[in-house]
Amino acid sequence: MRVNSMSKIDEVLYLLKHKKSQREIEKSLSISRNTIRKYKNLAHKYGFNTDSSSEEISAITLKVHDKVYIDAKDRDKYAQELLEPFHNQIEDLLCCKSMTYRQLHRLLKEQGLDKCSEKTLIRYIAKFFPKPKKYTIHIEDKPGVEAQVDYADVGIIFGKKTYIFVMTMSYSRHRYVEFVHSQNVESWVQSHMNAFDFFGAVPHTIVIDNLKSGVIKPDIYDPVLNKSYAELARHYDFTIDAAKARKPQHKGKVERSVLIARQQLLAGRFYNSLDDANEYARKWCSDIIADVICTSTGEKPNDLFALEKPFMLALKPVAFDICVWSKAKVSKNHHVTVNGNFYSVPTRYIGLGVDVRVGMKSVKIYLNHRQIKCHDKAVDKGVWVTDTTDYPNHIESYINSTPENLKEKAKAVGEFTLDYISTVLKVPSKISLRKSIRILELTDKYDSSRIDAACLRALTFDNFEYKSLLNILEKGLDLLEGPTFSTVTTTNAFLRSHTEYEECYYA
Repeated sequence: MRVNSMSKIDEVLYLLKHKKSQREIEKSLSISRNTIRKYKNLAHKYGFNTDSSSEEISAITLKVHDKVYIDAKDRDKYAQELLEPFHNQIEDLLCCKSMTYRQLHRLLKEQGLDKCSEKTLIRYIAKFFPKPKKYTIHIEDKPGVEAQVDYADVGIIFGKKTYIFVMTMSYSRHRYVEFVHSQNVESWVQSHMNAFDFFGAVPHTIVIDNLKSGVIKPDIYDPVLNKSYAELARHYDFTIDAAKARKPQHKGKVERSVLIARQQLLAGRFYNSLDDANEYARKWCSDIIADVICTSTGEKPNDLFALEKPFMLALKPVAFDICVWSKAKVSKNHHVTVNGNFYSVPTRYIGLGVDVRVGMKSVKIYLNHRQIKCHDKAVDKGVWVTDTTDYPNHIESYINSTPENLKEKAKAVGEFTLDYISTVLKVPSKISLRKSIRILELTDKYDSSRIDAACLRALTFDNFEYKSLLNILEKGLDLLEGPTFSTVTTTNAFLRSHTEYEECYYA
């Protein structure tokens, strides 16, 4: 230690004597400028200058070394003597969550620690409570088992924020690279499917970063996966392995691939469009980088992938329906709002929270993992997609009621009912529609024959009030023998015919 440290100080002073800058010395000796500055200041204190002889420099070097390193030993000894009585407290406090050196120093001062700086405390902790050394291990990859996936931000390209999606087969180092403008779920899933098509097969396991499109809640043991991504995995039968957050070494193969892709696909290259960039990226993956010997494997990715592919999962004959899951609440108007559109749900679910799956062509609504409704997906925005059967019967009847529909229903009841309803509907208004609907709802309580007879009686007396028709039925007047149209018109010459009266009434 003494030899090495002495030699470093001597070299620094030698270069300073020859008027080298601190920046130059830093590059030459790989010593930080702070350390160089410390050596320089101490050397000047002991009489160093550019005219100093070799013998003088050697003597000054020894003094600088003793000051730096012996004083440091003395400081460590002092810190040990000062903090030894608080050793157990320090050990306990270091185990506390969110504990910082500053807070620890503050707490020890409250317990009676005096004349001890925060730096002294840190030196003591470093000596007696060292952090465990970081390490990695090499795991031999098996063919077809694993692929690693990552995104990288490549800045603004084609006027939009752009990323590169990279999937690397761990065994062969065969890569798939794609430029995208989004990291949302749809893009994430689509890029996976594009990669599977490129490889012509699916890896058994995919190691991913903790991107929201893949992992909702990161956890090394129990991560909460994005529902859409989990569906993709079930469709293709692969498993998802979420790497530790902020641990790039856990997916080091794809991290290296991202760097290479940046260098070879972006540096000095220009593309006309995103499609143009992806076309070249695909060619680069299949024909260029795949035929370059990998330093890690010593083989070409194409050669190893030919051995790897038979061990991978086969592609599914039916493509995955790319979907996005979201949560919604059924409003009082019987609809849930999804991406600016409105989809109906039966009355009994009003006020409840539901899960909504938006696929490429359909929108499915779930409650407690059970599908309660399915609609065709709206193409435009602001569209109301309504199944009127979701409404209560009386509302559904009203919505579906047009003059034509009502006349068809009246015809099914009877001839006179049709005449009666047709006459009511000659006045184009919502009141006429509501009246006709209400009249036809009487079939829920009375036989069609009675309603038809009641309509005949009402027509005879040119009475088109709903309450009058209801009164006829409630009092059973429809069951009495009454005059027909023919008897009425022949026995009373002063009574106009039914047709004439209608024309006058509705004129």
